Amino acid sequence: MSGNFDVQFYGAERTSRAVGTGSLIYADGPNAGAAFTGAYVSNNSAVHTNMNHMDHVANDLAADYIFGKDGLKGNLKVGYLYFSQRIAEDWHSNRSINEASGSDPAELDLVSGLNGSGNLLAAGGQTGFGQGWNQQFDLTFTDNAPYADLNFDLGPLNLDGSIREEIFSGNGWAQGSTGATVATANITQIDPRTGASVVTALPVKGYDEAVNAVNFTEHATNWSVGALYKLIDTLSVFTRASHGTRFNADRLTNSTPSYFTSTGGLSSAGLANARFPVNQYEIGLKNRGNLIGGRYTVELTGFYSRYSISSQEISETNCENLLGIDEQTCIISGKYKDTGVELFSTYRNHGVNLVLSATYDHSKVAATQNAPYLKSPNIPDLTYSALISYSIKQAELGFSANGQTSTLGGDGRTYAGSALFGLFAKVRPADRIQLGLDIYNLFNAYATQGAANLVGGSGNLFNAEVAQGRAAEGSVRFSF
Repeated sequence: MSGNFDVQFYGAERTSRAVGTGSLIYADGPNAGAAFTGAYVSNNSAVHTNMNHMDHVANDLAADYIFGKDGLKGNLKVGYLYFSQRIAEDWHSNRSINEASGSDPAELDLVSGLNGSGNLLAAGGQTGFGQGWNQQFDLTFTDNAPYADLNFDLGPLNLDGSIREEIFSGNGWAQGSTGATVATANITQIDPRTGASVVTALPVKGYDEAVNAVNFTEHATNWSVGALYKLIDTLSVFTRASHGTRFNADRLTNSTPSYFTSTGGLSSAGLANARFPVNQYEIGLKNRGNLIGGRYTVELTGFYSRYSISSQEISETNCENLLGIDEQTCIISGKYKDTGVELFSTYRNHGVNLVLSATYDHSKVAATQNAPYLKSPNIPDLTYSALISYSIKQAELGFSANGQTSTLGGDGRTYAGSALFGLFAKVRPADRIQLGLDIYNLFNAYATQGAANLVGGSGNLFNAEVAQGRAAEGSVRFSF
């Protein structure tokens, strides 16, 4: 597997903060060459990444033994899971400036003087090469995991347990950038103000950090135990406790201070950030039965989990909101805990199909291992979904709803909840042929459904992840 991707990250900013002592002109479009006087711009990175190798191999080899005697049924499974992936990439992040509004925003060139005067300091909106996070690496991560699962069926009582030994290793090298200018690129371009050919010198920031060797192995023992007891034929209760491990991989590299020794082993900081426990506990009930001529199921689960992370954050907004530092990248080494309840229910009655689900999640985060827990930003307390459909002969018509309650943004403000509605239809005019129509966001609602933050220094402008507007998709499916 290999490929590449290019993406323009969006990040609104006050124009005055983005340009410093200079000013901006339109680099293209109908206003090319004119001074830009807007209050806001999008001042973020355009990223090109070459994914030279993403090859992987996975195999799960297992043997089952089924046994039973005098009402006892059991199953023993012993296996060996192997997974290995090579990740060889080089990242190129270039700062660019464009309009923060409009459906077809123009690129903006930085110039040295006021009111659109002075020398060009950008080319096509780009102010330099390699101005954001730049890194290259060729790493292989391998997981060898022998495991065993044991299940007992004792009539109304079912018990199960599993254990897995994780042997996780990383090998290869990585190199980052200090952000220092290592060269100058002289770009010949047309000045949009005059039409004359000019040469613009742009800074180049490359891979100038020391090559980081990677050669380490970590171990962890993970386990899970559970029980289910059937109180009556239609009602069961269950519980489960699980302990897992999240190993850090490529995000261990290019950190300051380094997580590795000169030979690629883990330093003391690396040992503290190479693996993190994930503990979860569940208790719940399952109920099923007949209702008004139909069949229903209900599953209600209460959960509590604790886990930690350490990751290189490539969002300047998150670095500022979570750690209070004004950096393009940073290391988030924090911990989370979640307490909540999940509901999942279904109902079928002839052609009617109803599915309802909801999750209440009281999530807290500490941005560092020693920081106090605070409410997690951008995670709503309640998310919910509903789907109802009706099938008749060779057709099905359905309606869906998905929503969430208000969320706390990374800036400490509360953002309103939202709900989105959709329609879908399926028709089978002939055997092995299905025609479909799906309408997303039926009422073309504005809905924040992810991170939302106040733009620094703006007072009234927000960056928010919003739902796509109304969209329709048609499909034809042939089965053979």
